[in-house]
Amino acid sequence: MESTINDEPNWLGNLRLIARVISIVFIIFFSAFVILMGLMMNRPAPASDYIVLASCSTYILGLLIGFKCERLGGLISLGFVVTAIIYNIYWNSGSRNYGTWDSSEYFMLFFLFSLMTPCILYLLSWFFHKKLEINHPKTEKSPNEN
Repeated sequence: MESTINDEPNWLGNLRLIARVISIVFIIFFSAFVILMGLMMNRPAPASDYIVLASCSTYILGLLIGFKCERLGGLISLGFVVTAIIYNIYWNSGSRNYGTWDSSEYFMLFFLFSLMTPCILYLLSWFFHKKLEINHPKTEKSPNEN
């Protein structure tokens, strides 16, 4: 019997499931963070608070898009994480001496890198799905075959 894309292996379905479960956890966490930060914000808020809210919202949006389109959602969310890491390393480090980091800054980097998990899982899921499509193209039955 010829394998089709509908007969995708269990591990690929499990990879998608793991990405979606982790995404749900991060979506709940970041949604609560965005709501609470919005409620606690002083008016007028500094521009950095709005940047944090917008970037967290972009991450949530990317994870939600990842449920339907793994590549687009993974790329949007990964773009947020990479931007947040660059911001944390370069722009946030201007207020201290070079090379002097405390434990909270290392924790923040670890946290930001852990946010890559659903993004990478979505991208891997998309990649392996496309690879299976190329190796095992869909076979369509002709109208005369039953």
